[in-house]
Amino acid sequence: GGDGTLHSVVAALYRRHELAERTLGLVPLGTGNDFARAAGVPLHPVEAAMSVVSGAARPIDLLVDELGEVVVNNVHLGASAEASRKGAAWKHRLGPFGIGVLGYPIGVALAAVRPSYVRLRVEIDGECVADMDRHVLMVAVGNGGSVGGGAAVMPYAVPHDGLADVMVSFATGPFDSAAYLLHLRRGAHPAREDVVYRRAREVSVS
Repeated sequence: GGDGTLHSVVAALYRRHELAERTLGLVPLGTGNDFARAAGVPLHPVEAAMSVVSGAARPIDLLVDELGEVVVNNVHLGASAEASRKGAAWKHRLGPFGIGVLGYPIGVALAAVRPSYVRLRVEIDGECVADMDRHVLMVAVGNGGSVGGGAAVMPYAVPHDGLADVMVSFATGPFDSAAYLLHLRRGAHPAREDVVYRRAREVSVS
């Protein structure tokens, strides 16, 4: 399966307190397969199956929220979450035709027309980087580098280094948000002045 299937399995095992006892193998047959990219799993099903059979197991970091829910790959707030919601609808519509992956760029385009800005307090390992005094375009937290079938939202993420990557974008003006999207496509957005990019063990968003 894909990222959603993997998330469901991991979440179920975590709730049953069985995750530490299990070894999961992934054959990526989803639409985006972003976690497979992050973990270095081959995207071709036969190659992935061979790696499951012959590869060595290794631990992967898991993000857990204050309610005990798990995150596999990434979690988002703001415009990127809106793009994901809109893209999921199009992915469902286009999936039967074998082009469900087009749902992701469609969702981004629809969300970019009238992006939703939010005011949030964001603390990264106890340091406040956003305190509701500025509009925030999006926040992403995760241990995988890409979302939506390869968009490098967190290009420096490593899924087994014990740290979560955190990205906060303040690019809320029409020209700033357009430039931000262009930089995002190249994975160059962490260098922007209106972006905070950190690695941390604990993140608080409220």
